[in-house]
Amino acid sequence: MAAYRAALPVRTLQGLPLDWAWSQNDLGLVLSRLGEREGGTTRLEEAVAAYDAALDGFAAAGTTANINACRANRDKAQALLAQRKG
Repeated sequence: MAAYRAALPVRTLQGLPLDWAWSQNDLGLVLSRLGEREGGTTRLEEAVAAYDAALDGFAAAGTTANINACRANRDKAQALLAQRKG
C-alpha cells in the first residue's frame, strides 16, 4: 500500500495519467483486500475513493477497457461497503 501511495506524486495525473490511474487502481485493490479482512468500513471507503480517482485517470488517458475493469473493482468494493453499512 505504501509503495502505491509513494508512486502517486511521481506518476501524476497531469504527467502520466495512465500510470497514475494504474497506481490508483492497484491501491484500490490493496485497500479492498484489507477491507474484506477487516470488520470496518474505512479501508473500503478508501478503496472506492482510489477507484474513483483511477477512473478519472483512465478517462484522461482515453482507455475505455481499463475504465470497465476499474468500474467492476469499484462496484465490488461499493457492494461490500453497502452491505457493511446496511
